Amino acid sequence: MSLIRGYSLDLKYKFFSVNVSEIVSYLYCPRKLLLVRCLGLRDRALEETIEGVSAHIIYGKLTQLYMEARRSNVDYWRLVEDYLNTVSFPRARELAEFRYRHDFTVAELEVFFKIDGVRGRVDVIEDGVPIEVKYREKVLDRDSVQLAWYGLLIEAVRGVDVDYGYIDLLKSCRRVRIELTDDLREKAVRAREKCIEVIFRGDYSAQRNRCGKCSVLRECRLLKLA
Repeated sequence: MSLIRGYSLDLKYKFFSVNVSEIVSYLYCPRKLLLVRCLGLRDRALEETIEGVSAHIIYGKLTQLYMEARRSNVDYWRLVEDYLNTVSFPRARELAEFRYRHDFTVAELEVFFKIDGVRGRVDVIEDGVPIEVKYREKVLDRDSVQLAWYGLLIEAVRGVDVDYGYIDLLKSCRRVRIELTDDLREKAVRAREKCIEVIFRGDYSAQRNRCGKCSVLRECRLLKLA
């Protein structure tokens, strides 16, 4: 059987569009999907979330500086030193070193893709390869599903093959290569279908073992869902 490709994807429920982030919310906890999509709540800024957002912003800027250094034939570290003087994030230099270790020719930041039935924004695309940036120390199953969807979206919109991607773990400064296998693609497609079916049925069962680190736990309890 040939590999599932985005440019030949035949999705169920094409009339109903979900964001890749909503699929991830469903995989985390269907009840979080209810709060975020159906009730319009936003993630509450936990301390770890704030730190992660700062790391994302800095990493994006460092990627831009790396591109500027290549384009202008100037020293990356000279640009970085000037930038680091403007930020107070304690691990900014580690992120700069991590960024320097992973070379690329062309990078695109925050690229939005949309096809019938699904849409999403890719953190980084380096030389055609999707990269999902996470502020944690290890890759979770839902991260791989998210990356698979970004690969499928790139294939669908650009008509190219995407066989792998990376997850950049900023908390541990590691890059993990994820092969976009047929099994993973099937898992991603099924996750979308289940996400939509949960919305249709209104069956938002909780994943109670994940409540402790949930950014909408307070709202969930106020609504007497948790």
